[in-house]
Amino acid sequence: MTQDTEIISLRHASENVLKFRKLLKLYPKFNDLWDFHKATVDLPRAEQALTVFSHGECVLLRFLLAVWLGENKYQFDIIEAVQVLEKEHIDRITEWMNNPFWP
Repeated sequence: MTQDTEIISLRHASENVLKFRKLLKLYPKFNDLWDFHKATVDLPRAEQALTVFSHGECVLLRFLLAVWLGENKYQFDIIEAVQVLEKEHIDRITEWMNNPFWP
């Protein structure tokens, strides 16, 4: 798919999906878990990733899944996040908490 085709396709996406995609682009390791053309996340692959990714990566993935799903199915824990993540990641989570959106 070309970038132009992708842009045209994304015009049909909601503003919140676009915000989420922008957030997700900051974490390229997780990009292939989402299919924005189908508006889905591959939960079996995400669950597998949670068994092999580093502790910090798992915390970030749990956060992204909670935002995408609109529920805390994978037990994202803000205290754990503050303990293990670098400031730039905590700042992104805080920014989302100050202006939450649900794709």
